[in-house]
Amino acid sequence: MSKEFGVSINTLLGAPRKLICQCCGMPLEDDRIISHDSDGTLNEDYCKWC
Repeated sequence: MSKEFGVSINTLLGAPRKLICQCCGMPLEDDRIISHDSDGTLNEDYCKWC
């Protein structure tokens, strides 16, 4: 469902979001700035710029 709707698993489950990019430290508060893996799934470890 995460991939289908383009949102993270945490968003689907309603978990509080406290994600931070492991490279630059940017808070990942919005799914639009979270990195995607080559298969299109969200990678919540990095922002889209790292």
